[in-house]
Amino acid sequence: IFAKMMESPLRRSSINAYTVQLMVNICVDGGELETAEMYVEELARMYNIQSQRRDLQPNPPMYCALMEGYCDQFPGDVAFDRILELFQEMQRNCYIPSSPKATAMCFSRVANALAECRDHTDS
Repeated sequence: IFAKMMESPLRRSSINAYTVQLMVNICVDGGELETAEMYVEELARMYNIQSQRRDLQPNPPMYCALMEGYCDQFPGDVAFDRILELFQEMQRNCYIPSSPKATAMCFSRVANALAECRDHTDS
């Protein structure tokens, strides 16, 4: 879908963080983590190339969805390590709202994914 959208300048102009977030969620739910990560990476690339348009900036829910997907598909240390990497990417690439509610929700999703991975290693 994303590749088709990128072929046409008109469609490409309709891509924004919200659109990509929906595609990331669909891919993660379908077990397509590599594709979901490719969407986030491509969005980050577009954000950097196109004068940092705010509507193209990756957002924390995208990264949280990826982290939760890794936890579901690769329980244990592999997921734990990748979640930490994604968390660092999220801190570098995302605007994290100063709203305490948004910040708490984001970081609680990260903490839950990390805790769940550790739970899997104990069993």
